[in-house]
Amino acid sequence: MTSFSCTTTFSISVCRSSSVSSVNLNRWIKANNRLLAGLKKRIHFLLDWIASIKKEMEEAKQPEPYLIEFIGQYYRNQNQGAWSNKAKTQNLKKFMAAYNFLQENDLHTVAQLEERIQELSLETGTLLKRMNTLSAREKRLKEMILFGENVQRIQPIIDEMNGIHWKGKRERFRSDHQEEFNLYYTSRRILKRNHGVTEIHISSWQKEQDALRQQQEEINNQYKKLRENLKQLRNVKYCVVAMKKEIGNKQIRKEKVQII
Repeated sequence: MTSFSCTTTFSISVCRSSSVSSVNLNRWIKANNRLLAGLKKRIHFLLDWIASIKKEMEEAKQPEPYLIEFIGQYYRNQNQGAWSNKAKTQNLKKFMAAYNFLQENDLHTVAQLEERIQELSLETGTLLKRMNTLSAREKRLKEMILFGENVQRIQPIIDEMNGIHWKGKRERFRSDHQEEFNLYYTSRRILKRNHGVTEIHISSWQKEQDALRQQQEEINNQYKKLRENLKQLRNVKYCVVAMKKEIGNKQIRKEKVQII
């Protein structure tokens, strides 16, 4: 925000109010940027893993693993080594969550998995851009409302002075209210220079601000959905890695037996 001199008690209180109001917005921006950056990093790791899997299959001339079969076998193996019914129940819940995720997203092969991860990457980037656009607009609205309220609050004093026609009385009135006049004209100048505003529409700005805050809530919900999708994708990756390792170990043991 463009700052101006706060030499009076009244002006200082307004500046502090502006500072406090911008803190929550900045906190929201920083928190979401950090969360989305974390998602993008995890997505990047998943894409690297997909690339390595594809390369491995091409070199070994192996068919693509059928994801649901890998996941089903993984959790069957887990249940065989489970120590309690509670552990088996947890394994079943994890399997059903992964199974439903693959079915709902029509994911059956590594190629389809890669496509979904790339879509997730695009969704994350789009969400980040949308969040920054909304945040920038809300910051402008906060400034417009702040300075607009200054103008509305002091306007009656301006009108009263304009109604005084005796020069001496008018000058004394101006002197008594110089602080308010300074804030009034400073607010007017900032509104016009920074925002192109010459007419004050506080109620319209507040309605737009409320609409933007609702969109911020939508962004939060979208982030949660992206995070849950990523969680399921990482679970699928873990199962595939575990099963490929087990298959590799069995192949090694089989080759050793044949050698003996």
